[in-house]
Amino acid sequence: MKGKVIIIFLSIIFCSFKFGKDGSSNKEISKLKIEWVEEIESHYAFTNNWSYPEGIYLNRFGQLSCDGICPIEIDEMKGHEGRIKEESLKAFYEIIDTTHLFHSLESESNAPEFAGSNFIEIKSHNKEHIKISTSTNAGTHSSLSIEIDKSKFIAWINLYSITSIGNHKFKISKGNLIIDKKSWEQGILKAKFDLTFENTLKKIKLKTFYWKGRMLKKIEN
Repeated sequence: MKGKVIIIFLSIIFCSFKFGKDGSSNKEISKLKIEWVEEIESHYAFTNNWSYPEGIYLNRFGQLSCDGICPIEIDEMKGHEGRIKEESLKAFYEIIDTTHLFHSLESESNAPEFAGSNFIEIKSHNKEHIKISTSTNAGTHSSLSIEIDKSKFIAWINLYSITSIGNHKFKISKGNLIIDKKSWEQGILKAKFDLTFENTLKKIKLKTFYWKGRMLKKIEN
């Protein structure tokens, strides 16, 4: 009897080690192989599209204004109807960033709290090791991360939920990443991807999450 109790206890410890609280395996997934091609035959016209920084919009007076989290000093530069005072326009645009931000990402996903993302950020550790992250915004709270190490990659989704779901990390289960070799040698990331991730959320009745699309951006050192 005592032996059976010990076996059961060891089994519980093993399961706790193998699986996380959300039921996902703690075992690291092997890196996947990158598919290198001389030139990707695909359209990247989305890089001609641009957006203002989040919170910048055209008000009903035809002025670029700020809504949401804005510097407190601009409040006194507006009239009671929201119109920016003529004498304050120059100072207003010295404070508010109205840069045209050209898109570096076109993608679709069924990840939780995803409403679209137009930008990627690239962090370069060296020529062969880079990390890519998609941007979040007011409507999108899931971010895709891809880490490239020489000829292989790993990917995951980070959910920074604004609901009771909380924050979660979804590991990749399968997928492919195609990179334009010619552009890469010129210091530019031009790629296509189609990735599938484990769903460890019991509240969302989907077997897996997907994220697929295209990205194009210069790799800054």
